[in-house]
This record gives sequence, C-alpha cells and structure tokens, in this order.
Amino acid sequence: KLYMAIYFVATLFIVSLITFLFGGKSITILTLLEMLLVNFINGFLQAFLLNENTDFSHGIFFGRSTAWIILSVGISTAVCIIYKWFAGYPNWCILLFVLLLTFGFCAMLIGLKFEQDADTVKLNHNLEHYKSN
Repeated sequence: KLYMAIYFVATLFIVSLITFLFGGKSITILTLLEMLLVNFINGFLQAFLLNENTDFSHGIFFGRSTAWIILSVGISTAVCIIYKWFAGYPNWCILLFVLLLTFGFCAMLIGLKFEQDADTVKLNHNLEHYKSN
C-alpha cells in the first residue's frame, strides 16, 4: 500500500507538472481514479516480483527488477494513451511522462538497495557486537 501511494503521488505530480506547463488548469476525478488503479497494479507487481527476499547486492537491474520497470511503465503508458491524460498537448508529453516515470521507478529501486545495504551493515555490526560479548 505504501508503494502504491508513493507511485500515485509521483504520477500525479508528473501529470500535474506537464499539465501546468502546457496551460492546463485541472485534472479530472476520473483521471485521478485511473492513476490510482494503475498504481495499485504497479504496487502489486512490485510486491509480486520484488518481495522482501529480493537481493540488491549486485545492483538494481536484474531480471525481476527490469521486468517490473518495463511492466509498470508499459501499463502506465498504455493507460495514459488509452484514457488520453495528455489530450490536447504535444505528443512528446507522453515521452516526457515515460522518462520521468522510469526515472522515478529506478530511484525507488536505488532507495531499496540503499536500505538493504544499511540493514546489512547494521546486522553485521550487531553480529560482531554479539560475538565479542
């Protein structure tokens, strides 16, 4: 649920920013619901593909993480195009959306890697402390 909410806020920010930059004044409630549904799916995909046992020690790009990014960006882009989130704006707004969304998903993976690395250091420190006592 937490990741779904983070992705929803990020998607809302990206769409709002692009809308604002091109003179738009609002986003419809229906678009917000579409974003919520898409990000529920993205959060579910992340929980399914990148569970708590996922090992980021060799980097953030490996089979399941790459599949998650491709699926999540693909689904988000498809919904964006099908439901015309950027109707009336230049077509490259969709490309900008895809790039920013991909950057956001990669940043999330980097954050998960940093969190896992910090947990490893803390566990190793606690283990050394336990061994010394």
